[in-house]
Amino acid sequence: MPEIGPVDWSVVPESLSWLIESAKKYKNIRFDDEIFGFTENISHEELEYLKSVVEKMSEKMSYDELNRLMDECSRQNKQQEAFWVIYFLCLILDTLDIKFE
Repeated sequence: MPEIGPVDWSVVPESLSWLIESAKKYKNIRFDDEIFGFTENISHEELEYLKSVVEKMSEKMSYDELNRLMDECSRQNKQQEAFWVIYFLCLILDTLDIKFE
């Protein structure tokens, strides 16, 4: 999978900064075939890691709050790559059917 260029993480507000580390880890998984390929071959360790990400997400904010904040932030920033990377992380979690409340 081709790597994306540098991402300006400084546009991510403090309220979402806890997602940056995980988003960086999976930033090159963006398209359906990449997401499905990753999720079909995921290791137990990766799955446990992603479950812990969802657990942390649930502690920080609701799914609706996350979506609202992501929409708001992406509209305010011309450099939206960071928000797309976080969005694709959420798609990976959704594809794995890891529930985020």
